[in-house]
Amino acid sequence: MSRPKTGNSSFQALHTDMARASPPFGSRRRRRAPYGNVMTKNSALAFLFSCALCACSSSSGDSTENTADGAACPNLAGNWTVSTHCDMSLVGQTATVTQTNCSLSFAPPFDGFTGSVTSAGQITLAGPQSCTGTAAMSALSLSCTPGTCTVSLTRR
Repeated sequence: MSRPKTGNSSFQALHTDMARASPPFGSRRRRRAPYGNVMTKNSALAFLFSCALCACSSSSGDSTENTADGAACPNLAGNWTVSTHCDMSLVGQTATVTQTNCSLSFAPPFDGFTGSVTSAGQITLAGPQSCTGTAAMSALSLSCTPGTCTVSLTRR
């Protein structure tokens, strides 16, 4: 029977490599993850967190708002230019719309108007005049009474 070779046998090399790779049994020391793995995990978590923030945020533009029953309505918040009006002194004025869900309100000089927009884009306004009309992402078309006043607004 022959004895195993001493020195650099493959068994001793494997045992030595394993001993270096892991702490002794019962040791409370933990092996640290390589820097690259930590940065990859942290970067992935930061990316997922930022995606979650993006999904929860809102913006003006071509997005939609929700009604109380969950139906989507067009987001009309922002600055609009009066392009057609029966009172020519108002043409070119800026109408600033604030929207909460599907409710609309206006900043001066149109601050007497409040209203709503439906998921189908139908607008109803009340104030000094009553107005009804339609909304698109870049234009609002209204017919106001008393009297007959056709009003058009375009997004700035």
